[in-house]
Amino acid sequence: MNVVIINENKKDYLDLLLLADEQEDQIDKYLDRGTLFALYDDDLKSTCVVTDEGNGTFEIQSLATYPQFQKQGYGRHLINYVCDYFSGKGQSILVGTGDSPPHLRFYENSGFVISHRLKNYFVEHYAEPIIEGGVQIKDKIYLKRALILNIIETERLILRPLTLADAETAFKWTGDPNVAEYVSWLPHHSIGDTIDWLNEIEWKLGWDTAPCDNYIWGFVLKKNGELFGSGGLIWEDNWKLYQVGYNIMKTHWNRGYTTEAMKAVLKFAAVNFGIKKVAGGHAKENLASAKVIEKLGFVYNRDDITPHIDGKRFFDSREYFLELGKAE
Repeated sequence: MNVVIINENKKDYLDLLLLADEQEDQIDKYLDRGTLFALYDDDLKSTCVVTDEGNGTFEIQSLATYPQFQKQGYGRHLINYVCDYFSGKGQSILVGTGDSPPHLRFYENSGFVISHRLKNYFVEHYAEPIIEGGVQIKDKIYLKRALILNIIETERLILRPLTLADAETAFKWTGDPNVAEYVSWLPHHSIGDTIDWLNEIEWKLGWDTAPCDNYIWGFVLKKNGELFGSGGLIWEDNWKLYQVGYNIMKTHWNRGYTTEAMKAVLKFAAVNFGIKKVAGGHAKENLASAKVIEKLGFVYNRDDITPHIDGKRFFDSREYFLELGKAE
């Protein structure tokens, strides 16, 4: 795949731009002042326009892929290219879309979080009703993404920040006692508990310049967009180090997903955060987690006793460390 910046004859790409923005006079408002990106894979597959909205904010306009090439990763690749291109030039990038669940899910799986809503935007600014799935689209939803590459791709997975929109799905693992059997936190009793947790681990737009207490990604299957778990780095005062942590739905155990995801997280942490050493641990009885720790290259340090958050139970546990320069 190759992405090209188009500086001349931008209207040559109008047929594709109109797939995303159905009214040409609306496209005219931003086409000349924006940067047009075209993605080629042998021939043209996708385009988008990015405008500078001031104060360190950019906006993606008219992201579109020809219908016969949709759901093949071209749109996501173009988004990541654009975010990489503007990284360091501003703080955030916006995208506006109709109040359509498939569109919102696509952008959320690309690392965007909902920012704000413009009521009746498409009713007031477009001559003809916009209909999707038999429903008129009225509101314009803006989503925002930090301008640093916090999206990680592996062979089978996409790792992205979690959002409040993920609460119902995340509850499938945060509320499962089987998943929480060997961890130090209590299973969530309601989606409300999961919402509180998602607020606690929310990525901040300034995370690239100031250390956070944790960096948690959602684990998403590339093949179908399914969110099935989460993991990342959690700061531990006892060690003055980040510790790895991960949890996935029981239905996805024993497929190597956790190891694949956490290898990518550790590499990302070393390159982007300059983290040189991390800690890890597991309950002695948790053989599955022990295998993950081993495959990640951690070195055993000592046996320990870990208290549970309920203050009543204790785990016989094992403690490990990993020099990230030695991580594979």
